[in-house]
Amino acid sequence: MRYFSIIFVFVLFTGGIKAADEKLLQIDFEESFDKEKYFKFSNLVEVKQFNEYENNKALRVTYEAYNEGTKRITSRFPLITKVDTATFFYDVCFETDFQWVKGGKLHGLSPDAPVTGGNKRRGDGWSARILFKEKGKLQNYLYDQNTKVRYGFGSKSINQVFFKRRWHRVTMQLQLNAKGKYDGFLKTYVDGVKVVENNNVIFRTDFSDKSLISNFLFSTFHGGNKKSFAPQDSSGYKNVHAWFDNFTVLKGIHSPVPLTNTNIC
Repeated sequence: MRYFSIIFVFVLFTGGIKAADEKLLQIDFEESFDKEKYFKFSNLVEVKQFNEYENNKALRVTYEAYNEGTKRITSRFPLITKVDTATFFYDVCFETDFQWVKGGKLHGLSPDAPVTGGNKRRGDGWSARILFKEKGKLQNYLYDQNTKVRYGFGSKSINQVFFKRRWHRVTMQLQLNAKGKYDGFLKTYVDGVKVVENNNVIFRTDFSDKSLISNFLFSTFHGGNKKSFAPQDSSGYKNVHAWFDNFTVLKGIHSPVPLTNTNIC
């Protein structure tokens, strides 16, 4: 674990927050990680030391370009218990070769059976992810109960928030709507600064356990489903790369903790 991650955990799990009660998931890749369990047969993800100067590990993703953007890399990591509010933290660093193009998916949270990919809405189905967008911008990407639209929606940042070769910390504060209320929201921060938010979201109309937050959705790729979403150079399709680390989900809504490091990837 990098030194700034140690600071992060210390801040989160002291000062009144009880780690045993609040922590629903933590993956930092320093301990043994069963890649085949979550990314079976995938040669596009690799746990490795992220630079030659520090003894730590992270997950490096290769975005393999093809005629629908880049190959889909998705997995689900179950939380230790189901909740109706959660805060999701993770670190990301886009390498020098990364291309934003028209945008693509990044990670989020979901119930047992999420709705994604333009699939039909269900009362117990929803998802809350974010998108990287052109020129390093960011957008919330939500599937709620609006049956008049096929795909997800969400607010988009006005300015660039992601930069290459720089570690960023993403924080997503998610609250599901209560029965009879329009109080669902997703608020997304980068490096401790709120970037976008969506309020009054109806994530669910079924209020059984099946609709609660129960999974971390690992989901990253370019697209869309057209060639124009794919990273390319003068010779054709081009593979690009990014790193991820310190996936942490806490029960309830917690304040973002920005990184203070100057590390690069």
